[in-house]
Amino acid sequence: MPPRAPARLALPALLALAALVPACGDDPAPTDASPLCALYRAACERQAACGVYLYSNTADVDACLAELDCVGTAASMAAADVTVSTADATACAAAITAASCAELAPWQDGRPASFISGTPACAATLVGGRAEGEACASSEQCAGALTCRGQTCPGTCQVDASACQRDSCPADQFCDLGGCAPRAGRGMPCEIGDDFVNTCADGLFCQFDAALNGTCVDPTPRGGACTAASYFACAGGDACVDGTCQAPRAPGAGCSTATDCGMGNFCDFDHGNVCAPWRPLGAACGAIFAECGLHGDCVEGTCQALRDPAPSPLMTRPTVAAGADCADANCAAGLACRPSGSDPANPIWRCEPAAALGASCEPPTEALRFALLFAGQRAVAACAQGVCDVLAPTWTCVSPQPPGGACHHDGLTAECTSLRCEAGVCAEFFTCP
Repeated sequence: MPPRAPARLALPALLALAALVPACGDDPAPTDASPLCALYRAACERQAACGVYLYSNTADVDACLAELDCVGTAASMAAADVTVSTADATACAAAITAASCAELAPWQDGRPASFISGTPACAATLVGGRAEGEACASSEQCAGALTCRGQTCPGTCQVDASACQRDSCPADQFCDLGGCAPRAGRGMPCEIGDDFVNTCADGLFCQFDAALNGTCVDPTPRGGACTAASYFACAGGDACVDGTCQAPRAPGAGCSTATDCGMGNFCDFDHGNVCAPWRPLGAACGAIFAECGLHGDCVEGTCQALRDPAPSPLMTRPTVAAGADCADANCAAGLACRPSGSDPANPIWRCEPAAALGASCEPPTEALRFALLFAGQRAVAACAQGVCDVLAPTWTCVSPQPPGGACHHDGLTAECTSLRCEAGVCAEFFTCP
């Protein structure tokens, strides 16, 4: 199940392929759609005035509002326990109205980005109401920091363990690339993990052979020979020092590796190669391993609590005309930045006339198709009107329809603002296939 991604608001963020789940109830209670309507109107007016992509490239305000159908959308979402935050919707509309045209077509981390997804108030507009353990198929249905997880649709709202830090997993798990993973038992395969965290169960050690295949084994007792510079190679919290397992070196004693000093200390190579206690959060630090301990990292010269890196700020880029190089620029209204060339890793980017509704927006080769997909918002913004349906088998410029509207490609499709077509009709928001 994919991570949190706004359903309606995800389309500008390259249709994050949100999994969808059934709406609850047949006749939802009346919903105040006015905050969402005000937000959509602000967006439609500004995308028309600036010729930029916010929810689509539809430049006619009335057509844009019909696509978005704020009243029906609010009711459909409320039926699935997703409501609109009035404060955030109002702040988002104000941010859209106040932004310059260049600011509405931002870049982030070197790629064209979404103003909607990159603006905190806009990203927080939808609020889920389902508690931990309740059924879901989109994380937007889940309350607070819960996420929708599971191998089938519907899943359940759960604490998000897909992103973790070395100190954030349960005691019997460790932080792997895919999130918290179970620690292995005796004789079981194991893997290299964060040096602070054992990938084997308590009292075991992940030993690697020459081919770097790991197996969980009993650690070496005191006095036994050892070679691994690991906090877990020796039994009872001992350290592998000078080739044998022995008591860790005390603070102030000489050391050659961080593990000589045992868990709780580091080898201070900047001050005479002696053991010193882990520095507290907020203390000055340098580039010495383990200096900030289990719960911190040295960031910009200070020990800081572990956290995911914050996204870089939205940046503006110049707008260029037809035929111009758009590798680091936006194209003027009516144009699309298209890739060409024989090297898919380094395509040539040029501003070309954007495709019309019903026309193909697909690059000429499979390699260029992938280049465009990984070029941020450019893929869905390749049309003069509407959006490029990158979810359908063939990429075509479409005008997204609200739930109940007609569609031509059953399954995931940008023809529908809910991103799903069923038997030729756009499904409600949050419906399972």
